[in-house]
Amino acid sequence: MALAGWNANNKLILTIDSTKVDEDLTDFPVLITLSSGTGQTNFDASGVFDELLSVSGTKRIAVTTMVSGVETELYVEIENWDWENEQAWLWTKIPTIVSGTDTTLYLYYDSTHTTNSGYIGDTGETPAQNVWDSNFKGVWHLEQDLSGGSNTIKDSTSNSNDGTPSGFISSDLIDGTISKAAQLDSDNDINCGNATSLDLSQVTIEAIAYNPSALTGADRRGWVQKGQVGSSAIDYALQYYQSAGVYMYIASSSNWFGTSFANQAGNWIYLAVDYDGTGSIGNAYLNGAPLSGLSSGGSFGAIPDTGYDFHIGRWGANYMDGGAFDEVRISSIVRLAAWMKTTYYSNFDDLITYAQGIEPTIFTFSGPIPIHLSTVYGTSHTLQLTTTITGADPSYVYEAIFYNDSNNQIGSTVSNVDSGEAASTTLSTPAGIDYSWYVTATSSGESDTSQTYTFTNRFLASGYTEINGTRASGVAVRLYRRSTGVLVSGTESTGVSGTFSIETPYNEAHYAVALHPTDSGTNALIYDYLTP
Repeated sequence: MALAGWNANNKLILTIDSTKVDEDLTDFPVLITLSSGTGQTNFDASGVFDELLSVSGTKRIAVTTMVSGVETELYVEIENWDWENEQAWLWTKIPTIVSGTDTTLYLYYDSTHTTNSGYIGDTGETPAQNVWDSNFKGVWHLEQDLSGGSNTIKDSTSNSNDGTPSGFISSDLIDGTISKAAQLDSDNDINCGNATSLDLSQVTIEAIAYNPSALTGADRRGWVQKGQVGSSAIDYALQYYQSAGVYMYIASSSNWFGTSFANQAGNWIYLAVDYDGTGSIGNAYLNGAPLSGLSSGGSFGAIPDTGYDFHIGRWGANYMDGGAFDEVRISSIVRLAAWMKTTYYSNFDDLITYAQGIEPTIFTFSGPIPIHLSTVYGTSHTLQLTTTITGADPSYVYEAIFYNDSNNQIGSTVSNVDSGEAASTTLSTPAGIDYSWYVTATSSGESDTSQTYTFTNRFLASGYTEINGTRASGVAVRLYRRSTGVLVSGTESTGVSGTFSIETPYNEAHYAVALHPTDSGTNALIYDYLTP
């Protein structure tokens, strides 16, 4: 089957690896990548670009999944569609990803379809904003021109916490692990403002970032903070600190928790920290795995609301000198550990297996003539069966071959029959026995075989009776085999025409005996050589 109105020949099947999903996840944003080597198996998805190039049809796509047995379309954000290099990065929100069972998505791409602007959007458009649940307060892919001016770094959520870059040049937009990334140095950052949507009582901060060399000494390469520039006054902050550690700060630089880990210099890494606002230290993650042995300092309470701006690329007076960001997200809840794990695999294109969707060809057989298990009469019969074919093609033509129960072909191959039309042949039935038959239909290189149909064949000896030259009913008639004289069956003539029919399984000469209904002294009339 295919989503109504879309070409089923142009469909990718995306299978989410359930071994990387520890708990059921709701409204989960998943990265879909399209390139010549994408997903867990480096699948070649360049056919998508070949199909859509003629119309530049980035929005002539659809992403679906099954919801309660119904194929349901999902919202999609286009982070970047690179026609020249045939690469694309898309985000979609999946209603439920199930742990222990692979979740399947379908991606349709159809140059003949109208622009799917109701479900597909560029960053900042409504369909794209619908990808991110209401707990996301800011999602920055850092995809836009860093020298573009005020509010040019788009927030993907509906909160519109767009960022204003400062101190960047065009060449600071570099290749990241997900499309583009922002290269940071000693005097640039991105200010995302102080909207109330960023005033949080709980917080999860996620970031994909890169450091070209190990941090040493007291070098603090600031990452993200909501705080006062140039001071230690903050609401909340995440920092990649000293020799490769991650720390979270609440209310001031004196209140912190975190830990160090092995040097990650030269690698893109995914970091996350969270705090639930209750006074207990939160959690920290590296590449989706929880970090143990967290240390802490100071005391924790509610997250303050000071009206400070939210910055990407600095902490206090410190910039992220020489590092880079690919993705930054802020949530107003504490995300599950399972969420972090699956997000890591998604962000690094190791969650999904891609395959070309081949719509199965389905053969449906109907309307057998003779009707299955019926009784028919004669020395030959027309066999007829209708084959209806559904699948990826809009229409099918098939050929049919009829077979008997000994698997011998009946008649000639019937060719060029339209799907939904009947094919027929003639079967000789010289005996009064059960006959069985079936059909093999072939179309577009696929074939299927019907069930076996059976009918009982018999013969009829028929005539009429007269008394004194006048048609009469109620006359007893007996039918005998002429070769043996054995009684086959009997009946009485009926109707004003005095007709009778007697079924016989023998295709040979018979004779019939008619008995006068009232005059026992009248001789029986014998009609000889009665042939069915």
